[in-house]
This record gives sequence, structure tokens and C-alpha cells, in this order.
Amino acid sequence: MKMFDVSRITIMRDLKTLQESNLIHKIHGGAKLSDSFAGIEQRFNIRIRINYDLKRQIACKAIEYFNSNGTFFLDSSTTSYIIARELLNHPLKNVTIITNSVPLLNLFAENPQFRVISTGGELDPEYNMLSGIVTSLFLNNVNIDAAFISCGGISVNFNLTTSNPNLADMLRKLIQQTGEINLIADSTKIFKPELINVAKLNKCTRLITDSNLPDPTYQTLLSSGIPIIR
Repeated sequence: MKMFDVSRITIMRDLKTLQESNLIHKIHGGAKLSDSFAGIEQRFNIRIRINYDLKRQIACKAIEYFNSNGTFFLDSSTTSYIIARELLNHPLKNVTIITNSVPLLNLFAENPQFRVISTGGELDPEYNMLSGIVTSLFLNNVNIDAAFISCGGISVNFNLTTSNPNLADMLRKLIQQTGEINLIADSTKIFKPELINVAKLNKCTRLITDSNLPDPTYQTLLSSGIPIIR
């Protein structure tokens, strides 16, 4: 018997492999997600709901910096995921998306209108991302027209910050390798730094944020030397 052009033996073998990896539990008549895998998905769903309206504001502004025939990097942030969903509604042609985001890969697999390339790397289930030496080696050998990256916070000294060392390394690599860096950060992250400094804000091409950014903070950010889109 075949289902979706795959033999029953293949299906049973794959289910066994998934169960051994603790990603599913086999049940009568099928399988269900394991608690650990469901927990990863749940954490992402919680993260994406935080300041959702602000992130969607940013996404609607960010898509203006995409164009047909381009190669773009989208990071593992929930704001990048919302940008990707907005992109699916735009008639862009011959676009290549490079990403280290597991949810983004799943989203584009369900909506295959763009060419999508994974960076590869070690899975970080807390951040739903791929990172590490494999990711860095990949980024050394690709040409990206523009990158869209987030951060944990921005310090009063105009440093991009994060709490994840692997993420910090990857962001530094992107900033070093890519000519156009679009920092996507909602207003709640401004002047609320995290532990690790990544780079100076002026290493980015522009900061895309939301309309909740107060005027005094906006004026202070302008002194960093880059355009602020709000």
C-alpha cells in the first residue's frame, strides 16, 4: 500500500526514527507531537504574540526594502517571521531568502513561491534557530544583498546587544559580510540592553522600528548617525 507515493514501510520506519528522537509518540492509528517538541512550538507562539502589533508595523515598513531578483537574509526573530508572512502577499519575482530560522523554513515549505536556502548549523531549540561554526562557514561563502536582523536590545551607547553568544557571533558575521543591514527592533528594546555587545548601531544601514518610539528617544537615536524609520 502507498500513501502520498510513499510506501507503508517507509512511513513506519520514519515514525520509528522520529519516536526515537523524542519528537513524536506513536499512538493507535497515528502519532502525536512529543511534549518537548510541542513545547518548542508553544514558546515560539508565545514570543510572537509579545508586542505583535509593533512587530507587524515594522514588518509592513521592512518589506519596502525588498525587491525582485534579490537575495535577502531573514534571521530567527519573530519579527522576521512576520516580515516573511507579509512577503507572501507581494508579487516579487526571483527572490532568494537565506535564513537560520526553523519556523521560517517551515513557513516557506508550505508556501514555495521563493527560493529558500538554509544556513545549516546546530539547532538551538530555545531560539528556534541554527547557529555555530557550520552557519558561520556558510555565511562566509554567500553574497547577500540585504539582511534583516533583530537584537535583544540597544544600549544607551548605541550598541546592539543579545544574551546568546552564538547569535552574537552570527550577527557579527552578517554585519561584516553584508552591505545593507536593516535592524528590525521594536521600541520596547531601545535603551534596554542585554549582556553581550554585538556591534555599534552605526554598523547598520538603518533602524526600522515602530510609531511608539517617543520623540526624545528618536532624536537621541538620530545622533548614532543612521536613519531611523518609525
